[in-house]
Amino acid sequence: MKADDDTYVIVENLRLMLLAYQPTEPIYFGCRFKLFVKQGYMSGGAGYILSRAALRRFAEIGLHNHSLCSAEQRGDEDVQMGQCLERVGVRAGDSRDTYGRHRMLPFWPEAHLDPDDMKGDMSFFPFYIYYRYNQGQNCCSDYTVSFHYVSKNSMYAMEYFFYRLRPFGISINCFSSWQKDLTSEKLIEMATDFSRKMQAQD
Repeated sequence: MKADDDTYVIVENLRLMLLAYQPTEPIYFGCRFKLFVKQGYMSGGAGYILSRAALRRFAEIGLHNHSLCSAEQRGDEDVQMGQCLERVGVRAGDSRDTYGRHRMLPFWPEAHLDPDDMKGDMSFFPFYIYYRYNQGQNCCSDYTVSFHYVSKNSMYAMEYFFYRLRPFGISINCFSSWQKDLTSEKLIEMATDFSRKMQAQD
């Protein structure tokens, strides 16, 4: 995965999303934009993930063939990466969930969750986003993977809210029917099945 230093990643949700795919599949994921590249490209700020096969094609084919992947250091890195990966046969994947909600976001959480905040720095977003996007509370998946432009203080706050805060009396457990004595192999099998059911219907 490539991400900026102000990108906040919920690694557990990233692992869950990727369980539905094989590392031998030449595919990559991110917040998909629709301009400049035929199949679209992934926003660098939200981060993008290359499968093992995609990384191999990039390193072994793309980097050695400048007609496919430019060696010039100009233009936007994410656009150039998208052009390169398309030319070496890497498919742009869909990182949304089964409800079409986005899991990799190019702005900080408040910018996406506020129903009236589609302005200023975000004004270009509706023209770039590849898939339908709903500003407000329905913008983002329950299993969101990443947000961008997250300040240091916000990272501390998000870490606390995600991993330590527990509202008393509220228990949200998508695997509540699972037995506590499951083997690790069975747990991974069930999580993989859950991940496949969560994928967007592209």
